[in-house]
Amino acid sequence: MIATLNSTRKPNDGFFFYDGIKGFDYEPGYIWTLKVRLEDRGTEIQDVGRYAYHLVEVISKETASVDEKPPRKP
Repeated sequence: MIATLNSTRKPNDGFFFYDGIKGFDYEPGYIWTLKVRLEDRGTEIQDVGRYAYHLVEVISKETASVDEKPPRKP
């Protein structure tokens, strides 16, 4: 899953996101709006991102149009 996150601190300032979200089961073919909680892991652990993401609420789940769906893997 690749997601674009929008921070509530800066509207429309998204960034690519490659980590998982604990408690969220991704289904391809949809555009999701999620509310997540950030857990600061600190800087001591070098092999993971600074934050762990936890699902708080699924705000919306909309069917993606053909143009918005990623290409199928062979």
